[in-house]
Amino acid sequence: MTGLIQRQGKIHNLGRAGGGEQSWALPERKKPSRMIPLLLVLPMFAQIFHYMIDINSLYLLSKAWAVLMLPLALYAIFGLRSRFAAVYLIVLIYGMGVTPVLSMLWLGNSMSDAIINSVKIWSLTYYFSLLGLLVVLEPTPETLIKAINRLGVATVIVMWVLWFTAPQRWYSGDPHVSRLFLAEYERGNRIYFPMTFAWLSMFMGK
Repeated sequence: MTGLIQRQGKIHNLGRAGGGEQSWALPERKKPSRMIPLLLVLPMFAQIFHYMIDINSLYLLSKAWAVLMLPLALYAIFGLRSRFAAVYLIVLIYGMGVTPVLSMLWLGNSMSDAIINSVKIWSLTYYFSLLGLLVVLEPTPETLIKAINRLGVATVIVMWVLWFTAPQRWYSGDPHVSRLFLAEYERGNRIYFPMTFAWLSMFMGK
């Protein structure tokens, strides 16, 4: 009998209230940490690898990210009521609908060229897809701040490691060869690494 009560105690919180009555309640489930998913997806939304042809797989993933996150964007558009949704929708409709038509009428572009040239505007859908993702993941504000701060620290560390370890042959003056390690006659070697999270972490606090 004692063993049965102990096993049930793992499922029910059996105790006595102040008036002597038994109180049954399911124990609160601790939410799983959302840190790892945030660390993986936030750099994609920040377009950290959007021009980094040195890492081809992440470069291609970044280019396709807006399309891959389209279901979340549609969920946020039709299922969530965002304060600035109308503004972003107007800009998206104009940029992805009106602008390609105008380029075909006035510049003589084909339909495929007009659509391809509007790729840069697709990143505006991140407002909706990131919002939808945050609703799905349900991270606490503290977890989100910690994720941004960790990415900011990682950015600085990676920059310093690359600066002291990257060999001279990695640097190129041709942007079609490398957009991460740049070499210029006037400015010398430099590493073009996005500092988005490093800047954000400066204002996030602990």
